Amino acid sequence: MLSVLGELPLNVGDMRVPNGLRFHVIDIYVDELERAGALEAGMVPLEDLLLPLRRLAKESPTKPVRTKAKEALEDERLPGNKKLEAEKESEEKEEVWGGIED
Repeated sequence: MLSVLGELPLNVGDMRVPNGLRFHVIDIYVDELERAGALEAGMVPLEDLLLPLRRLAKESPTKPVRTKAKEALEDERLPGNKKLEAEKESEEKEEVWGGIED
C-alpha cells in the first residue's frame, strides 16, 4: 500500500501527478488511518505509515504541498501531537489582547 501511495498520489518528484490529487490524499490520510485502527497503540508501526507524508513535507518542490503535509502531520489525533495542541492553545491565550488598562 505504501509503495502504491508513494508511486502515484504522494509521489514527491513526478510533477505529472496533479497537486489536487496530492491535496485530497493528504486531507484524508489521517482520517483513513484512524478509520483502519492504525492510530491505536501497537497495531501497526505508525512511523512507517507516515513516511509518505514526511517525504512530501520535506522534499516536495511545491511549497503548498509541503505546507499541507506538515499540517497533516500535526493532526491532534496522531500520537504525541496532543501536547503540541495544548501548547498552541496556551500560546493563543497569551496572545489575546486584553484592551487598554485604565
